Order: sequence, then C-alpha cells, then structure tokens
Amino acid sequence: MALELGYKTIASPGRLEQLRNSYAGVENFKHRDQAASLVEFADGSSKLVLNGYVSLTFSDKTTTSRNEVIVGGSAALSSREAKTVLVLGLGSGISAGAASVLFDHVTVAEINPAMADVARKFSVANQGVMERKNVDIHYEDGIVTLLRSPDNFYDAIQNSVPSPPFYAASNLYSRDFYELVKTKLAPGGVYSGWFDIHVTQDGISIMMNTLERAFKHCRYYLMSIGYYNVVCAPDGFSDVPTDEQAARYTRAGLDNISEDLIREQSFAKMLEALRIDFGRSKYERTTDEVSSLNRPVLEFTIAAPHKIAGAINPLIRAIEANLLEMSDKPDE
Repeated sequence: MALELGYKTIASPGRLEQLRNSYAGVENFKHRDQAASLVEFADGSSKLVLNGYVSLTFSDKTTTSRNEVIVGGSAALSSREAKTVLVLGLGSGISAGAASVLFDHVTVAEINPAMADVARKFSVANQGVMERKNVDIHYEDGIVTLLRSPDNFYDAIQNSVPSPPFYAASNLYSRDFYELVKTKLAPGGVYSGWFDIHVTQDGISIMMNTLERAFKHCRYYLMSIGYYNVVCAPDGFSDVPTDEQAARYTRAGLDNISEDLIREQSFAKMLEALRIDFGRSKYERTTDEVSSLNRPVLEFTIAAPHKIAGAINPLIRAIEANLLEMSDKPDE
C-alpha cells in the first residue's frame, strides 16, 4: 500500500499513517512495465499515482480540474491559429480535452499506455477525449513524436507531463527540448506549460531562466499559490481571439469557469486578470543556471532536500509586488 500512496509519503511516518487511516481503495492500471493507480480516500478525494509518484490530487477542496482546463485552454488565446496542437502527456485527459474543443486537431503523445484507462475514468471532466474524432493519441515519448514527423508543425505545443521530479519528465524541461519545440511551431505558434512549488525556489528560478533563454516572450499566470501556467512564444503573441475562437470557449465551458473564478464572463479577461509579472525586479532568482541535457541542473536541484515554504515565500512576495504595482496605477 505504501507505494500506492506515493514514495515520498514513506519518508513521513505521520503522513503515511494518516493516509492509511483514510484509505478507501485503489484501482490499478498496468501496461507491460508501466503502471498508474487511482487511489481513493474516505473524504471522497483521490490521487493519481504514477509508478509511486503522486501526479495529481482531486477533491472538492482542490482546483486541479479547473487548473488542468486552464492549461489546456490558454494556448489557444495566444496562438495565431487554432488548427493544430500537440499535447505532451495524457494524464487525466482534462487538459487534452479542453484543447480538443478549441483546436481543430489534437495530437497527444503519452509515454505510459496505462494512462488510456485512467483518462476514460475522467470522461465527463475531459470532454470524452478518448472518443473524440479530432484526437490522435501516440503512445511514445513526446520527443519522438516531435522528431518523427519533420513536416508537421503545430499552432501550439502544450506540456502536460508531470512535474520535473517525476523521473521520466525532466528532459522536457531542458533548453534542448525548448529549442526543438521552436522548430516545430507554426508561424505565430506558442508553447504552454506549468510548474508548481514542489520544484523548490532554485528549481523555479532554473525553469524560468531556461524558458526565457529559449523564448523571447513568456507570460506567467497565477492559478493558485502553488500552481502556475506559462505561455511562451518565439515571435510574440496574437491576442486576437476570433469570433469562432470565442464561440469555442463558450462551448467548452471555459467561460463558466472564468465566471466562477473571478466573476468574469470571458475566459480571455480572466486569463489577463491572472497574469503575473515574474520579472527579476519582482521575483528573486536564486541562480542564473539554465538546464540542458548535458548539464541537467534542474534535475539535481529538485532532488535535494527542501521545504515547501522556501518556494512559497518568494512567490508570495512577487504576488504582493504585482498587487502593489496595480494599486499604484491610476484608474483608466
């Protein structure tokens, strides 16, 4: 049972005992040497565990589903076209599902075939992504997908793979990978990704440095104190949603999400309200390091022992600096 609760839980006897007492059951999904588990708890919450790594937590108290939708939908607002998108990582299918109602065609690259059954469990939340005719799923490494089709270019490439602490994901947060992504973006195309506080303050600094070294333009969006969306573009952002794009957001239910979140009836307005400046004057970068395949400093940094508070406090200070700047601006 301990591995089903996540390998990090084993290091905390108190937390392990707490989860054991609330444990309600597990559904395991396996395909050859790959595994995924959906662990249920007495309070109705559940955790998606990949080979011992806790990837996502779902409950009435978390915003995971909403955040996944925002990550899946933010790229379509900034890309010049909304014809093709490559989604790296299927997971619960919620991000890919949001993309599937915003883009004409979706290609999903998922390295773990067991995730197909997991996504089917979330069919209501993920727009039935496994059955949608405009979605093609390739069970292979996302880098292979990018390299395998030299003539394929995408209006957006969306990184939905687990956080870098997951052993199979860290290469997709390297400068080498971002440089490859740029070669596969159509004119006006964008890259969308995410990060959370579990990568440490040094890790967040390295991730920002690496993204900004590869892309000329990056925007960050605050989805919760511990979860952030980032959209980057080598050639600038479009920011001009067409009538058809607006209609797609409405059909996808994203306008409902934005209204529930900040009383806005437009997903575009909500996203702009969530935008946060992480420039060096507001967010304290603890290092100038950039992560690459030859020098994977991100992978080694996040493996070191750390406390979550070390990552949260600088983010809070950056948020406060943004709010102060907004309050100093004259009303328009």
